[in-house]
Amino acid sequence: MVRVSNFEENLPKSLPAREFVEQTAAGKLHAVLEEMKTNKELFDVVIASDTVIYFEGNIIGKPEDAKDAFNTLQRSRAGSYGIQEYGAVFVKAVHGCFSNVVGLPIYKVHSALVNKGIL
Repeated sequence: MVRVSNFEENLPKSLPAREFVEQTAAGKLHAVLEEMKTNKELFDVVIASDTVIYFEGNIIGKPEDAKDAFNTLQRSRAGSYGIQEYGAVFVKAVHGCFSNVVGLPIYKVHSALVNKGIL
């Protein structure tokens, strides 16, 4: 099940990018856990995550509207294609987990669940 949290994403963008995304994911986790406890919903595992665009030394927040989203995409992609599309022909190497570049690092998540005996 995918659930959207009610966590207010208003952390200062002056935080280091890693700290910003970790605190945001932790806030989402706690918000979802509280909601599930309140509703007496059972759960074995809850995975919280967040995606942050970090471009030219700046954290780019969630777009305010469709125009802002379009401008953000144009600026961060520089008019090119994403790495998971045709833009991959311009990428020499990905150091680390490819799925983390385009989304959730599935291999790491799977490994962590196996190591904890959940899978």
